[in-house]
Amino acid sequence: MDALRAGVQSIYAKLGCAAPGDAALLGERGVTETNLSQHLGIVEQRTNEILQVYAAAQAAARVEAEGGGGGSSSLAVVTSILGKGPQHPAGRNAIWVQPPRVDSDGSDASEEGE
Repeated sequence: MDALRAGVQSIYAKLGCAAPGDAALLGERGVTETNLSQHLGIVEQRTNEILQVYAAAQAAARVEAEGGGGGSSSLAVVTSILGKGPQHPAGRNAIWVQPPRVDSDGSDASEEGE
């Protein structure tokens, strides 16, 4: 676990994730078991930001090389780097879970054969 914490702390520092407000959120002790997921979330967010900037720079270079000036293609590249998101709007799909059948004595039907 110590190696994992050290690795996350190293990546966190190398990506420049340390913002002034993070100390209040994460604490002063660095990466611990309790704040490991918060550190990883910040690392993920920063990585996405870096990838967006890189994709925009690549798209701008490609447009410049082609001799065009279209900003919409670079926007499409930046948007595509984050994925497409859900296929259906929230609330459109009905989710139904069939609960297990419970007998009157409190045991479910699958326990009878045991």
